Amino acid sequence: MQKDPKRLSDTRGAGPGISFFRFWYRVWGYSHTRVMVWFVTFFYALFDLDARKKAAPYIKHRFPKANIFSRMWHTWFLIRLWRRNRLPASAPLGAIHLPSPQTDRR
Repeated sequence: MQKDPKRLSDTRGAGPGISFFRFWYRVWGYSHTRVMVWFVTFFYALFDLDARKKAAPYIKHRFPKANIFSRMWHTWFLIRLWRRNRLPASAPLGAIHLPSPQTDRR
């Protein structure tokens, strides 16, 4: 029996990726990690067919008149928002204070 070829979505959220973001967070901090999240999520929005298929019903319902470019943009935004909200959860225990708009008003 042949094994199914690995799909890109099989590696999404796996241990090495989380370790990469923990390392990046420790070395560069929160804001640089968010920029890296933009690039990684853009890659997934373009090349991960499963992620686009899973987001499609919501995007079509939420933005019924959106063209294909707008749907792609909203899919990327949705993936990026999910990952950005996961950053504090994947940060190392005892991590540095994460800024938030409610607590860090200047």
